[in-house]
Amino acid sequence: MAEVILVYPNSSYIETAMKNQYLPLSLLQAAVFVEKEFTVKLIDQRLTKRWDKDLTRQLKKDTLCVCFTALTGEMINNALEISRFVKRVSRVPVVWGGIHPSILPEQTLRNKYVDIVVVGEGEATLYDLVKALKDKSPLPEVPGIAYKTDNGIKINQARPLVDLNSLPEPPYNLVDVENYITKFDGKNMFVLETSRGCPYRCAFCCNASFGLGSRWRALSPDKAIERMKSIKERFNIDGIEIVDDNFFIDSERAKAILRRVVEEKLNIFLNICGRINDVLRLDMGNLSLLEEAGVRRLAIGIESGSQRILDLIRKDTRVEEILDFKERIDKTRIPPFYCFIGGFPTETEEDLRRSADLMLKLLKGNRRAKVSIFHCLRPLPGTELTYAYIKGGLVMPSSLEDWGKYTLTYIDHPWLTNRLKRKIKMLNFVSLFLDNKYEEVSSLAVKLFARLYRPVAYLRVKTLSTFIFLEYIFLRLYERIRRFRVF
Repeated sequence: MAEVILVYPNSSYIETAMKNQYLPLSLLQAAVFVEKEFTVKLIDQRLTKRWDKDLTRQLKKDTLCVCFTALTGEMINNALEISRFVKRVSRVPVVWGGIHPSILPEQTLRNKYVDIVVVGEGEATLYDLVKALKDKSPLPEVPGIAYKTDNGIKINQARPLVDLNSLPEPPYNLVDVENYITKFDGKNMFVLETSRGCPYRCAFCCNASFGLGSRWRALSPDKAIERMKSIKERFNIDGIEIVDDNFFIDSERAKAILRRVVEEKLNIFLNICGRINDVLRLDMGNLSLLEEAGVRRLAIGIESGSQRILDLIRKDTRVEEILDFKERIDKTRIPPFYCFIGGFPTETEEDLRRSADLMLKLLKGNRRAKVSIFHCLRPLPGTELTYAYIKGGLVMPSSLEDWGKYTLTYIDHPWLTNRLKRKIKMLNFVSLFLDNKYEEVSSLAVKLFARLYRPVAYLRVKTLSTFIFLEYIFLRLYERIRRFRVF
């Protein structure tokens, strides 16, 4: 039995198709102080098909709360399903945290299955909350939470942002680490957070609303290297994926960490995410340090090939910079991973065509390059584009259930014509097969289909054609199969 139960809900059908799952880092971070004084059980729905039985075993009369993390979209639906189950079989308080509940705590609490919301970062807040529940102390004394009272919803004062350098390592003992050592190019990889927040102003991103926007904070180079050494030695891994929103915001810090990786011969590879202008600022456009440090994937947010759309979303990047970056990185052995989004308000077919053309240009001549799934824009709460969404005819969701409809394949935005919807839906599907992403999927049938389908995928992107687009049936069928857990 556990005093605190942490639940990581399924987030997408794509995730369930992967060979290995990423560490539920958000929950582990939130538990860094709690687990030192309380018995804690973490249930990962991605790995536990009979989560209901596992949850029932852990739910005893001394259980203080069941805690969920939730992102906008499919993860909300799964968290609601489990929250309903908790309420059906017990009277234990249900606590939600994560980006979505933190931005919309009142709306989240209007759902009858949610009792308390952790607003913002969870490390200190969750500890104080659990201690208050244990001691039956008044909840108004806990900063950083929102909760239900007899008189309505109460939001307590905000909690200051944490100094990352003061936090201990995540409590890896709460999980079977072997389940989260992912395979990348056949080698063992683990995840590490070295910074939080992003100071940029992308109009579709909710970072600023989450309270982390301009308040970028990071581990010192010494602490970051110490963490890298620790997980390498403890878990016998070959590489580390740094899951920061943008590793390169402080270029001097980034250079210091990368140099230490080389000088101290850590003998690991790195997967990193950043913005083109920050990466090009690292060494005046010289990417040799990234190559020396063993960067094996550099994820870059391109979003669109249309300069008009890039300006609309305040990306502060020019298409010419993107092509300059391609020329530079193609001269190295660093595999770039370019991320795209479509379906923005006012986006036209010509804008979409420019994105499709840029996808193919970025892949051309570089067998190591990959592109992301071509995501349809997800209208996240509290972003600068909210007014554009409303002007485009969107009725902003008023409940958790409404927000839960924004899955990876949701595309029915009112500002999109049926023709544009078909083309975005097509790009969403065929982008899975333009490169070697299929190697990260466990299904042999999917791998075979990917190899055979790639020439068709390329032709569809090149022509932006949806003529006789029967392929989408495979995706819908796969989604249905995964939803009902047939295998």
